[in-house]
Amino acid sequence: MKTIFEDAIEEIDTFGAFFMDFFIKGGNVLIPYVNVGIWNHPINKSDKPMYLDYSYVACTDVALIKYNGQIIFDNTPGKLGSYQFIYLGGTNLKEDINVEYQVLCRNAFLQILEESKKSPSVWTPCLKNSLSNMDSSKTDSFFGLVGLPPNLALLLEGSGRCP
Repeated sequence: MKTIFEDAIEEIDTFGAFFMDFFIKGGNVLIPYVNVGIWNHPINKSDKPMYLDYSYVACTDVALIKYNGQIIFDNTPGKLGSYQFIYLGGTNLKEDINVEYQVLCRNAFLQILEESKKSPSVWTPCLKNSLSNMDSSKTDSFFGLVGLPPNLALLLEGSGRCP
């Protein structure tokens, strides 16, 4: 089963998704997400959204990151070639706020797990004053990078957490 999708990154919606941290290592960024919406995408060719329980968005050769409009990472000097802005967001569960960020990078991809599920209904992790339809221990492990696929672990060797 294919688990890495470099095409149609613009056809994913993270603004209704949930995350705890995003991780930066050198010029790479990784965001573990719950509830990414997808449509017109190889995972869901329909124009009606489906939602992924667990997935990652990875950006490589990152030049710039803006988090809620504030530059938090700037490695633009000397960067030449073809870069693209990736617009991401979601609910930061640590801060209990909706955020948006822009990542200027050379490459970006969506990665799912072999056991990732998609649903026409949203996935809701354990939230304050909310009913969850997910296993909280599995979600905690996922956000803690337990069982991280080897290619993503290599991407993040020695990473630091960000907001």
